[in-house]
Amino acid sequence: MRLKPAPVMAAAVALLLAATPAVAHAKPQPSVTTQMTTQAAPAGFASWAEVYELQTRLNAAAERILRAGDAGNPSIVADPLRRELLVHWKGTVPPAVLAEAATAGVPVRFRPARHTLRELTAEARRIVGDERVAEAAPDADGGGLTVTVTGTTLEAGQRDLLSTARVAVTVRTGARPQATGRQADSPLFWGGSAYTIGSNQCSTGFTVKRAGQPLPSRLMLSAGHCTRPSGGTVVVPGLPNPAGSVEAGSTHGCRDTTLLHLPGGAAGVVYTGAWNSTAGAIVGLDTGVTAGFDLVNNLVTTSGAGTGMHSNLLVEAVNVFARVNGARCADAVGPLIRARATAGCAVGPGDSGGPVFAGPSFQGRGIIVSSGAPDSDGDRAQCPSAAPSGYPILGTRTVLYAPLLRPTGDPMIGALQHYDVTLVP
Repeated sequence: MRLKPAPVMAAAVALLLAATPAVAHAKPQPSVTTQMTTQAAPAGFASWAEVYELQTRLNAAAERILRAGDAGNPSIVADPLRRELLVHWKGTVPPAVLAEAATAGVPVRFRPARHTLRELTAEARRIVGDERVAEAAPDADGGGLTVTVTGTTLEAGQRDLLSTARVAVTVRTGARPQATGRQADSPLFWGGSAYTIGSNQCSTGFTVKRAGQPLPSRLMLSAGHCTRPSGGTVVVPGLPNPAGSVEAGSTHGCRDTTLLHLPGGAAGVVYTGAWNSTAGAIVGLDTGVTAGFDLVNNLVTTSGAGTGMHSNLLVEAVNVFARVNGARCADAVGPLIRARATAGCAVGPGDSGGPVFAGPSFQGRGIIVSSGAPDSDGDRAQCPSAAPSGYPILGTRTVLYAPLLRPTGDPMIGALQHYDVTLVP
């Protein structure tokens, strides 16, 4: 039996080379100095830590504004790179909200919106019920929806679709999102490590626990499409089979989330670095705040076993609903959040179920559900990978992920709220 390194990952054994005998080694302790990115800090910022610290303050101010009144009304953009909070509000802004904004401690600007976030979310869910629609997402300014239709939808069909819309709609053409392992983990398991159920190669997400549950927890979040209809057994390269199972009744096809039950236990640590990394970081590092919500123009990081960690992805839309190829849902999957890499890879095969986090505290934000539209030339990206010899594989610049939390007043809830669990720090 292999000894697990304390947080930082095990042997670099590619999924397709899983039959190679595992090499015993001690699992390293999780890093407290893990560097999230080698990218230069944006102009005007001394470091990426400063960017994420401002993002945290912007999001906290947004939450206070939402709590001040009519929380389901505004569409909020929290933009750390522009150092401001944009609040798009339908109708007259209540005095209590204006008063809260005046003492927010960050720049806040109000702009008029044609629709509330409640209205746009409801319409996105309705319109994606049409099988010609691949994805529907509220626009960040509250003006309407952006709807992606499949390339087989004829112009007449697009006109018909528009005629049923209850809000303004921008239509674009694209493919449906595609449901998309670090390579030989061991107990206590970390998020972002490889596992398989049947032929599905996926990544673990975050370790979670229910109230009153002792530690170490045996539960980890992952993607629902990684399971079988009957649940399935979890296989981890290099460990006796099975390493675990799918918790009965936990797979929610139309949220595309599930809970893995791992008797060996799991830690509140996520893998960082490349697909073959042995480095990890504690969730909520130095803050004790393990999870948060995302707003448009926030920055996040993905970290799956298939292609590794990809930092500083820009959140483009929240409360997205999409028909995801491979998901266990006859209807649309949602709510999802869409984020995009400004250059390079965001996600690739084998990353499904992996963690999405933000900032140098590695605060949990979501679970990877799918790539963008792999058939779209503009969204394709070469990703480093766990394929044989580490050859690059085709991934996408866009990722869709299931949020862990949604803010006060949001018409949707996150995975932690759905399962009534918390992240283990």
